[in-house]
Amino acid sequence: MQRDEIGALKQFVELDLLDTEISRALLDDSWSLIVEGLTDYWYLLGASNILREAGSDAVPAKLSITPAGNSATVLYMTGLLSSGGVPAIVLQAGRSEISARLPGGFGEASNVICIADALPGAPPDGADVEDLLDPKIYDRFVRIVHKGKLKDRDLKLDPKITRIVPRYRDAFARAGLAFYRERVARAFMRMLLQSSESALPPSSRAHFERLFALVRDRFESLRD
Repeated sequence: MQRDEIGALKQFVELDLLDTEISRALLDDSWSLIVEGLTDYWYLLGASNILREAGSDAVPAKLSITPAGNSATVLYMTGLLSSGGVPAIVLQAGRSEISARLPGGFGEASNVICIADALPGAPPDGADVEDLLDPKIYDRFVRIVHKGKLKDRDLKLDPKITRIVPRYRDAFARAGLAFYRERVARAFMRMLLQSSESALPPSSRAHFERLFALVRDRFESLRD
């Protein structure tokens, strides 16, 4: 199978999964926490399960984490959910990437939570879910996943790039390599299942707890 055929198949599968999630939300008439990508879904679901077992803040049980696919499909999904009267909260990375363009009432501040608000100082440039992780642990998984390609390459990270995923994408691009965000997420999830303390040290847990507390408080205020 050629690369363009693989890309087309991947896009078809993602759209099919997206339609399934939308259909389920419309039929169940349940609340959704809409996130941009599948990696966001993995990290949030994994961390939420670990923290819930520990008796800490987690995603409310009545709030379903729903991956949209990317920032463009967030608009598509919220449009359909809005027309169907399904309540939802949108979790976004950038402070102005999505909310200004959301349809219906979704563009209101009450329905949107910025991931960066869970971090100390609430970075003005926004943040991805990966920014809630320990940078050293994330770096370790990046190097494990790309071990073969990095064997004879010197990876130079630009500290001026504040968000961790764009920082690695930039470094890989300058090294002439492709960065596989999804593979890093899968490797992290495997470690999370084996040793949650190694994957989620206290600093990371604190970040996720703050985010989940924001989600919980917003969910309760909107539901009342």
